[in-house]
Amino acid sequence: MELSFVWKEKDGGVSLLGVYGDTPSPVIPEQIGDRPVVEIGRYCFAPGGREPENADKTGNFDSGRRIDGSFVQSVHLPDSVKILDNAAFYNCRELRSLSVGTAIDAVGSDLFTNCWELEQLIIRANVDEGSGLKKLLAVISSDLTVYFGADGERTRLFYPEYFESMDENTPAHIFTYSISGQGYRYRQCFTASGGVSLADYDKVFPVALPGETTETLCKIASCRIAFPDSLSEDAKKQYLDYLNGHLPELAGLLVKMRDVGMLERLTENGAANRELLALVSHQAAAVGWNEGAAAAGQLTHRYFGKKKKEYTF
Repeated sequence: MELSFVWKEKDGGVSLLGVYGDTPSPVIPEQIGDRPVVEIGRYCFAPGGREPENADKTGNFDSGRRIDGSFVQSVHLPDSVKILDNAAFYNCRELRSLSVGTAIDAVGSDLFTNCWELEQLIIRANVDEGSGLKKLLAVISSDLTVYFGADGERTRLFYPEYFESMDENTPAHIFTYSISGQGYRYRQCFTASGGVSLADYDKVFPVALPGETTETLCKIASCRIAFPDSLSEDAKKQYLDYLNGHLPELAGLLVKMRDVGMLERLTENGAANRELLALVSHQAAAVGWNEGAAAAGQLTHRYFGKKKKEYTF
């Protein structure tokens, strides 16, 4: 898919200011010309992005459109990108997924403002490897699933939303800052080297139980069971206990996600019993998800097939 670019030089590399083409899912190259792409510039993907008249251009601008706003759905950034400047994805209302390498070390303000559909962040690194994830999570307060690994399927973590508010005591003109939701606490679970501290992440779950929704807790628990990197036996038990106590809700979530791979992983790791698979099969059939109904039936047969009769003579 041929793309065209508007850019300017910065720090021996390129600051990308605009992308043109006919795909809603652009893959940005490592280099433009002989220079690495080191920055996604201000308003790069925002509708009506500001492109200086003296900016450099590469490609054929006779065809294709500016990939921005409600047109762009996913963006794959190269490993060379270090900076995401202010409002780079501002008002990208259909942006659902962003894939980045490990070099991100600076993010601007209003980076994802009004990106209401953003639900997936792919970090092309191991979960314990230093990356820009902590900085990115600091500017995304909504529900977010983070995928780790070159293929995005090595580990998966769910980060629930949280809300910040400032309440005023009017007579005294004193402002009280408060945070609602455990999403903020989950976003602080990092090691000194910048990797995710999975042990700290797992410790948040008991604290989250009283205030988070059943769906949110099922997402957190199912991700950790399905992708059990560095999962202690105690942590595994807490997640399994919760999921086993909420099988109808878990089945509904799996059908809503329509993720056969997750269903298979949960079954392999002991979180899906015959009852859950029956619920998934029934609910999947009811909404016309035939693939899910078939997968639940196959998994039931594979893991919970009828026990052969034994005869004694």
